[in-house]
Amino acid sequence: MTRVSIVVLWLLLVAAVALAALAPATWLDRRIAAATGGRVRLNDAEGTIWHGRGAIVDSHGAWRIPLGWRIAATALLRGVLDLEIEPSESDSPRGRLALEDKSVEFRSVHVNVPAAVLRSFSNVPLPLEPGGELVLETAAFRYQPNRITGAFDVRWERARFATTASVLDLGTVTARLSPQGTSLVGTITNAGGDARIDGDVAFSPNGVSLHANIAPGPGVPPDIARLIAALGSTDANGVVHAQWSARN
Repeated sequence: MTRVSIVVLWLLLVAAVALAALAPATWLDRRIAAATGGRVRLNDAEGTIWHGRGAIVDSHGAWRIPLGWRIAATALLRGVLDLEIEPSESDSPRGRLALEDKSVEFRSVHVNVPAAVLRSFSNVPLPLEPGGELVLETAAFRYQPNRITGAFDVRWERARFATTASVLDLGTVTARLSPQGTSLVGTITNAGGDARIDGDVAFSPNGVSLHANIAPGPGVPPDIARLIAALGSTDANGVVHAQWSARN
Protein backbone atom coordinates (compact mmCIF):
# COMPACT_ATOMS: atom_id res chain seq x y z
CA MET A 1 0.00 0.00 0.00
CA THR A 2 1.40 3.36 -1.01
CA ARG A 3 1.84 6.29 1.33
CA VAL A 4 -0.89 8.17 -0.55
CA SER A 5 -3.31 5.27 -0.09
CA ILE A 6 -2.65 5.20 3.65
CA VAL A 7 -3.29 8.93 3.89
CA VAL A 8 -6.54 8.59 1.91
CA LEU A 9 -7.76 5.73 4.10
CA TRP A 10 -6.89 7.67 7.23
CA LEU A 11 -8.82 10.72 5.98
CA LEU A 12 -11.82 8.55 5.14
CA LEU A 13 -11.73 7.01 8.62
CA VAL A 14 -11.54 10.43 10.27
CA ALA A 15 -14.41 11.66 8.09
CA ALA A 16 -16.56 8.65 9.01
CA VAL A 17 -15.92 9.13 12.74
CA ALA A 18 -16.65 12.84 12.48
CA LEU A 19 -19.86 12.16 10.55
CA ALA A 20 -21.05 9.74 13.23
CA ALA A 21 -20.09 12.09 16.05
CA LEU A 22 -21.90 15.03 14.47
CA ALA A 23 -24.91 13.16 13.09
CA PRO A 24 -27.95 15.28 13.97
CA ALA A 25 -30.61 14.04 16.39
CA THR A 26 -33.15 14.34 13.55
CA TRP A 27 -31.55 11.20 12.05
CA LEU A 28 -33.24 9.25 14.88
CA ASP A 29 -36.66 10.32 13.67
CA ARG A 30 -36.24 8.32 10.45
CA ARG A 31 -35.10 5.26 12.38
CA ILE A 32 -38.01 5.46 14.87
CA ALA A 33 -40.53 5.98 12.07
CA ALA A 34 -39.14 2.99 10.14
CA ALA A 35 -39.20 0.76 13.24
CA THR A 36 -42.83 1.64 14.11
CA GLY A 37 -44.30 1.78 10.64
CA GLY A 38 -44.72 5.52 10.91
CA ARG A 39 -46.91 5.33 14.03
CA VAL A 40 -44.34 7.04 16.26
CA ARG A 41 -42.01 9.94 15.45
CA LEU A 42 -39.35 12.11 17.12
CA ASN A 43 -40.32 15.79 16.96
CA ASP A 44 -38.38 18.96 17.83
CA ALA A 45 -35.08 17.03 17.87
CA GLU A 46 -32.00 19.01 18.91
CA GLY A 47 -28.35 18.07 19.33
CA THR A 48 -26.77 14.89 17.98
CA ILE A 49 -27.54 11.18 18.13
CA TRP A 50 -25.04 11.01 21.01
CA HIS A 51 -26.47 13.82 23.11
CA GLY A 52 -29.79 15.40 22.27
CA ARG A 53 -33.39 15.95 23.18
CA GLY A 54 -36.80 15.96 21.56
CA ALA A 55 -40.31 14.63 21.99
CA ILE A 56 -41.69 11.20 21.13
CA VAL A 57 -45.13 11.65 19.54
CA ASP A 58 -47.70 9.54 17.76
CA SER A 59 -48.57 10.19 14.13
CA HIS A 60 -52.03 11.56 15.05
CA GLY A 61 -50.82 14.00 17.69
CA ALA A 62 -52.72 12.27 20.50
CA TRP A 63 -49.77 12.25 22.92
CA ARG A 64 -46.30 13.70 23.44
CA ILE A 65 -43.38 12.51 25.63
CA PRO A 66 -40.48 14.97 26.04
CA LEU A 67 -37.07 13.43 26.77
CA GLY A 68 -33.36 13.91 26.51
CA TRP A 69 -30.63 11.32 26.01
CA ARG A 70 -26.91 10.77 26.20
CA ILE A 71 -25.04 7.77 24.74
CA ALA A 72 -21.67 6.80 26.21
CA ALA A 73 -19.44 6.47 23.14
CA THR A 74 -16.67 4.69 25.07
CA ALA A 75 -19.06 1.90 26.10
CA LEU A 76 -19.64 1.09 22.42
CA LEU A 77 -16.01 0.00 22.22
CA ARG A 78 -16.95 -2.79 24.68
CA GLY A 79 -20.03 -3.71 22.63
CA VAL A 80 -22.44 -2.03 25.08
CA LEU A 81 -25.07 0.58 24.23
CA ASP A 82 -25.16 2.65 27.43
CA LEU A 83 -28.04 5.10 27.16
CA GLU A 84 -28.86 7.66 29.83
CA ILE A 85 -32.34 9.16 29.62
CA GLU A 86 -32.12 12.74 30.83
CA PRO A 87 -35.25 14.58 31.99
CA SER A 88 -35.89 17.51 29.67
CA GLU A 89 -38.85 18.73 31.71
CA SER A 90 -39.79 18.47 35.41
CA ASP A 91 -41.45 15.05 35.23
CA SER A 92 -40.22 13.59 31.94
CA PRO A 93 -38.65 10.08 31.73
CA ARG A 94 -35.27 9.47 33.35
CA GLY A 95 -32.97 6.52 34.07
CA ARG A 96 -30.31 4.39 32.44
CA LEU A 97 -30.53 1.60 29.88
CA ALA A 98 -27.71 -0.76 28.89
CA LEU A 99 -27.95 -3.14 25.92
CA GLU A 100 -25.33 -5.84 25.54
CA ASP A 101 -25.59 -8.83 23.23
CA LYS A 102 -28.95 -10.41 24.19
CA SER A 103 -29.37 -8.74 27.58
CA VAL A 104 -30.93 -5.45 28.64
CA GLU A 105 -30.54 -3.69 31.98
CA PHE A 106 -32.56 -0.82 33.46
CA ARG A 107 -31.29 1.27 36.38
CA SER A 108 -33.13 3.98 38.36
CA VAL A 109 -35.83 4.24 35.69
CA HIS A 110 -38.90 6.43 36.04
CA VAL A 111 -41.13 6.71 33.00
CA ASN A 112 -44.47 8.50 32.89
CA VAL A 113 -46.40 8.43 29.63
CA PRO A 114 -50.00 9.16 28.56
CA ALA A 115 -52.16 6.04 28.66
CA ALA A 116 -53.05 6.80 25.03
CA VAL A 117 -49.72 5.18 24.06
CA LEU A 118 -51.43 1.82 24.62
CA ARG A 119 -53.43 2.35 21.45
CA SER A 120 -50.38 3.35 19.41
CA PHE A 121 -48.28 0.36 20.43
CA SER A 122 -51.00 -2.30 20.57
CA ASN A 123 -51.05 -4.65 17.59
CA VAL A 124 -54.75 -5.42 18.21
CA PRO A 125 -57.62 -2.89 18.37
CA LEU A 126 -58.53 -1.67 21.85
CA PRO A 127 -62.30 -1.73 22.56
CA LEU A 128 -62.23 1.63 24.42
CA GLU A 129 -60.09 4.77 24.51
CA PRO A 130 -57.71 4.70 27.52
CA GLY A 131 -57.04 7.90 29.46
CA GLY A 132 -54.86 9.03 32.33
CA GLU A 133 -51.15 8.50 32.80
CA LEU A 134 -48.99 5.37 33.11
CA VAL A 135 -46.02 5.45 35.50
CA LEU A 136 -43.33 2.72 35.36
CA GLU A 137 -40.53 2.56 37.91
CA THR A 138 -37.67 0.22 38.74
CA ALA A 139 -34.52 0.60 40.81
CA ALA A 140 -32.80 -2.26 38.98
CA PHE A 141 -34.02 -4.72 36.36
CA ARG A 142 -32.08 -7.05 34.07
CA TYR A 143 -33.42 -9.25 31.29
CA GLN A 144 -31.48 -12.15 29.79
CA PRO A 145 -32.98 -14.87 27.58
CA ASN A 146 -32.82 -17.46 30.38
CA ARG A 147 -32.93 -15.25 33.47
CA ILE A 148 -34.74 -12.15 34.72
CA THR A 149 -33.90 -10.25 37.91
CA GLY A 150 -35.55 -7.22 39.49
CA ALA A 151 -39.11 -5.94 39.30
CA PHE A 152 -41.22 -3.17 37.79
CA ASP A 153 -43.86 -1.13 39.60
CA VAL A 154 -46.66 0.06 37.33
CA ARG A 155 -49.23 2.69 38.28
CA TRP A 156 -52.11 3.93 36.13
CA GLU A 157 -53.12 7.30 37.54
CA ARG A 158 -56.52 8.88 36.77
CA ALA A 159 -57.26 5.62 34.96
CA ARG A 160 -60.27 5.69 32.70
CA PHE A 161 -61.83 4.24 29.58
CA ALA A 162 -63.99 6.41 27.38
CA THR A 163 -66.50 6.17 24.58
CA THR A 164 -68.18 9.03 22.75
CA ALA A 165 -70.99 8.94 25.35
CA SER A 166 -69.51 7.71 28.65
CA VAL A 167 -66.36 7.66 30.77
CA LEU A 168 -65.51 4.79 33.13
CA ASP A 169 -63.41 6.10 36.05
CA LEU A 170 -61.09 3.42 37.50
CA GLY A 171 -59.25 5.60 40.01
CA THR A 172 -55.63 4.47 40.43
CA VAL A 173 -54.69 1.00 39.11
CA THR A 174 -51.47 -0.59 40.36
CA ALA A 175 -49.42 -3.69 39.59
CA ARG A 176 -46.00 -5.00 40.61
CA LEU A 177 -44.39 -7.13 37.89
CA SER A 178 -41.90 -9.76 39.07
CA PRO A 179 -40.01 -12.52 37.23
CA GLN A 180 -41.58 -15.92 36.80
CA GLY A 181 -39.42 -18.02 34.52
CA THR A 182 -38.93 -16.00 31.34
CA SER A 183 -42.06 -13.89 31.97
CA LEU A 184 -43.03 -10.90 34.07
CA VAL A 185 -46.25 -11.45 36.02
CA GLY A 186 -48.18 -9.40 38.55
CA THR A 187 -51.54 -8.83 40.21
CA ILE A 188 -53.76 -5.85 39.48
CA THR A 189 -55.72 -3.82 42.03
CA ASN A 190 -57.27 -0.37 42.10
CA ALA A 191 -58.41 2.33 44.50
CA GLY A 192 -61.29 4.70 43.85
CA GLY A 193 -63.36 5.10 40.73
CA ASP A 194 -66.64 3.57 39.57
CA ALA A 195 -65.62 -0.07 39.99
CA ARG A 196 -63.41 -2.44 41.96
CA ILE A 197 -60.77 -4.31 39.95
CA ASP A 198 -58.60 -7.31 40.67
CA GLY A 199 -56.80 -9.61 38.29
CA ASP A 200 -53.43 -10.50 36.82
CA VAL A 201 -51.21 -9.53 33.92
CA ALA A 202 -48.32 -11.37 32.26
CA PHE A 203 -45.63 -10.21 29.84
CA SER A 204 -43.90 -13.10 28.08
CA PRO A 205 -41.69 -13.49 24.99
CA ASN A 206 -44.89 -14.41 23.14
CA GLY A 207 -46.89 -11.33 24.08
CA VAL A 208 -49.12 -9.84 26.79
CA SER A 209 -52.15 -11.32 28.52
CA LEU A 210 -54.56 -9.64 30.95
CA HIS A 211 -57.37 -11.05 33.09
CA ALA A 212 -59.47 -8.67 35.17
CA ASN A 213 -62.54 -8.97 37.39
CA ILE A 214 -64.53 -5.72 37.42
CA ALA A 215 -67.28 -5.19 40.01
CA PRO A 216 -69.38 -2.03 39.52
CA GLY A 217 -69.58 0.18 42.61
CA PRO A 218 -72.86 1.00 44.34
CA GLY A 219 -74.92 3.68 42.68
CA VAL A 220 -73.09 3.49 39.35
CA PRO A 221 -75.17 5.20 36.62
CA PRO A 222 -76.78 2.86 34.06
CA ASP A 223 -74.59 4.07 31.19
CA ILE A 224 -71.43 3.27 33.20
CA ALA A 225 -72.83 -0.13 34.19
CA ARG A 226 -73.45 -0.91 30.51
CA LEU A 227 -69.94 0.24 29.65
CA ILE A 228 -68.46 -2.12 32.28
CA ALA A 229 -70.63 -5.00 31.06
CA ALA A 230 -69.35 -4.48 27.50
CA LEU A 231 -65.80 -5.28 28.66
CA GLY A 232 -66.42 -9.01 29.17
CA SER A 233 -68.85 -11.64 30.46
CA THR A 234 -70.96 -11.03 33.59
CA ASP A 235 -71.44 -13.70 36.27
CA ALA A 236 -74.39 -14.21 38.62
CA ASN A 237 -72.93 -11.74 41.14
CA GLY A 238 -72.69 -8.96 38.58
CA VAL A 239 -68.89 -9.16 38.30
CA VAL A 240 -67.56 -8.69 34.77
CA HIS A 241 -64.69 -10.97 33.73
CA ALA A 242 -62.55 -9.34 31.05
CA GLN A 243 -59.67 -10.85 29.07
CA TRP A 244 -57.30 -9.23 26.61
CA SER A 245 -54.15 -10.48 24.90
CA ALA A 246 -51.69 -9.39 22.25
CA ARG A 247 -49.19 -11.65 20.53
CA ASN A 248 -45.73 -10.59 19.35
